[in-house]
Amino acid sequence: MQLDPVLELYGLPPEQFTAARNQLAKALRDAGDTRGSETVRALRKPTIAAWPANCLVRAVPDQIAELTEFGEDLREAHRLGHRTELKALTPRRHELVNHLVEVAKANAANDGRSITMSTAERLAATLDAALVDPMLPNCSGADASAWDCVTSDPAWWTRPAHRFASARPARTG
Repeated sequence: MQLDPVLELYGLPPEQFTAARNQLAKALRDAGDTRGSETVRALRKPTIAAWPANCLVRAVPDQIAELTEFGEDLREAHRLGHRTELKALTPRRHELVNHLVEVAKANAANDGRSITMSTAERLAATLDAALVDPMLPNCSGADASAWDCVTSDPAWWTRPAHRFASARPARTG
């Protein structure tokens, strides 16, 4: 699958991001796309917690899809005020997030990297926030880049997720 060059940037190791971004901006400028070049130059390097989240989307897209689907159930139970259901869903929430953090740590170790405890905690908070934010794109195995547009947007990571109503249509049946 050929990814958009901007999305490819967010799959790179953090130390390669800036040089690759600048190279892409230069190529766009040289091709006469001044606006595209400026847009690319303005892209920010992913945060230390966003980078492993982006990597998870590429490494385990089905598990990320499971997380987003679970988020729908969690938001629905919250919206309807179903305390019993929320209580029942909470252990699964922790299980999913903790499992993905462990996957990220293992993947980093396989690449000769490590994820510090602090980064793991921030990644867990990021994944937890993704559960409650309906603005998260629908991730599927066919689109392993679905999170990149979110995880690369600093505004997404800092906005209060609980203020948004569900953006997805109500389930039927």
